[in-house]
Amino acid sequence: MQNLAYHSLEVTLPPNTVELEPRPSVHGPVEQLPKLGNRALVMTAGLHIYPLSEGMNSIGRHAACQIRLTESAVSRHHANILVSAHGLILTDLSSTNGTFVNDQRISLPTILRGGDRVRIGSLEFVVAA
Repeated sequence: MQNLAYHSLEVTLPPNTVELEPRPSVHGPVEQLPKLGNRALVMTAGLHIYPLSEGMNSIGRHAACQIRLTESAVSRHHANILVSAHGLILTDLSSTNGTFVNDQRISLPTILRGGDRVRIGSLEFVVAA
């Protein structure tokens, strides 16, 4: 396990969790959103908001996924976002077309921050946290 301190809070991360650096600043519609108070994925085209619940949030085409995306480039079980008091961790589930954070394909669980851009298939989201 990897221990990191965020804002005076010690977080124990699953093995092989990565944090991408540097984080580019975000310029665009997400900055103009009202403060949600909760964590969410915000689709950049059309500003559809997908709230993220505490615990595991599954993303994919399958009807059982909490965030259901119908685009054909999205796998049935594409990715998961773990939400806890310590933050958000995105994991690609060996999807065919990959999962990208800030234009980098991820292969290990990856910490998400507010303003990060997540791409699943051709759909792009911004993390609101």
